[in-house]
Amino acid sequence: MAALSGRGYNLVLSQDSSMADLPAEVARTLIRNEGIRFKSASWCMFPIIWEGDILKIEPIGPEEARIGDIILYKSAGRAFAHRLIKIYEKEDRLYALTGGEKEYVNNSTDRGDAVIAADNILGKVSEIKRGRARFSPSHAKIGSVSLMNGKLRMSLHDIRYRFRKKVIKIFTALQGFRSYRYFFRKIMKDKVSFFIGIPIMMDESGITGSYAYKRIGDVSGDLACDKNSYNISAKIFNLPVGNISLYFEREEDSLNKVCILSNFVIKAPLRGAGIGEGLLEKALDICDKMAIQEVSVVLNPDDRTGLNLFKKAGFNIGG
Repeated sequence: MAALSGRGYNLVLSQDSSMADLPAEVARTLIRNEGIRFKSASWCMFPIIWEGDILKIEPIGPEEARIGDIILYKSAGRAFAHRLIKIYEKEDRLYALTGGEKEYVNNSTDRGDAVIAADNILGKVSEIKRGRARFSPSHAKIGSVSLMNGKLRMSLHDIRYRFRKKVIKIFTALQGFRSYRYFFRKIMKDKVSFFIGIPIMMDESGITGSYAYKRIGDVSGDLACDKNSYNISAKIFNLPVGNISLYFEREEDSLNKVCILSNFVIKAPLRGAGIGEGLLEKALDICDKMAIQEVSVVLNPDDRTGLNLFKKAGFNIGG
C-alpha cells in the first residue's frame, strides 16, 4: 500500500454522509427522466412494500413532501424509501424524520429510523409493481392470504440473513490470521479483473444496468470529471466481488477538481485477498489521469477494515 500514499493531492477520510453520491446520479436521472424505477431491497416497509417490489419514483422537492408520503432520499451513499414522519426546522435548516412502516403506523413522531437534511429528499413512491400487479401506496390491498404469503417470504429472508451473518463472522475471524491472508492472496493472484462502469440513462423498464462496463485498460478518452460519476467493479470469473464509486466535481468559485469515493464494498468471504487495495489503486490512478486535487471518501465509521485500508493509503481522518 505504500505506493498509494504520497500522491500529489489531498486525501481526506470524510464522515460527512451528505457528500455521498448515488449510483448513476439518481438525482439528475430523476430530473431528466421525470421519474425512475427503484428496486426495494428490504422488508422495513412491509406490508405496503415487499423486498423485490419495483417502485416508481416521482421527483419532488422538500417543500412538496407531505407527512405519510413514502419518500426516496439519499444517505451515506445509498438510497432509501421510507415514510416521512415529520418535518421540522432547526437552526434555520429544514430536517425530515423518516421511518419504516412500523414507526409510521405506531405514530412514533419522535422515533424514526433516520433524521436527514430535507434537501436530501429526491422523490416519492407513486406506484408499486409486484409481479403483474401495479398499485399506488394509498391503494395497497392487504388481504389475509397476501399478508400470510408476505410473512412467509419475510421469515425465509430472515433465516438467510442470519445464516449469512454467521458465515461472515467465521470468515472475519479467519481474516485475522496473517497466514490465512497470505494464502488467500496467493490463490486470488491474477484472478481478479477490474472493470469501469460509465453511467447510461435508464428508460422506463431500466431497473438494472445503470452502468455500461468496460475493462479498465480499454477505456481511453471516455471519462470526464465535470459533474460525472463512475463505478469500478472487481470481478472473479466474471462474478462481481467488490465495488467502489467515484463522483467528480469542481469546487464552487474554484478550478480545483474534487473526487468523492463511496459505495466501497468487498464480499465478506473475499476480504483480505487484496481486492480492496486493487479497487482503491485503480480509483486513484483515474484521479491521477484527471489531475484531481482532492480525493475524499465517504465510509461507514463502523467499517474498521475499510478505515484501516484508507488510512494505510494516506487518507486523513476528518474533513
